[in-house]
Amino acid sequence: MGETPVFVKIEEYKEILSIMNVINKKLDDVRETLARLKRLKHDEDEQIIAWTANLNDVSKKIEYINELLSE
Repeated sequence: MGETPVFVKIEEYKEILSIMNVINKKLDDVRETLARLKRLKHDEDEQIIAWTANLNDVSKKIEYINELLSE
């Protein structure tokens, strides 16, 4: 199958290029937003791990105190 040339008016071509530039800019913005979200999620996950460790530490200390008081 032979390819046939497509003719586009120069005004339309320039408009298409402009639209494509806008789309590419929006895609870049979305990529940056996703990267920020990933960093935030990572930071939140680390914070939750730290809080869990602190909670476990406090729980162990409370258990120890309860054992001492029960004697």
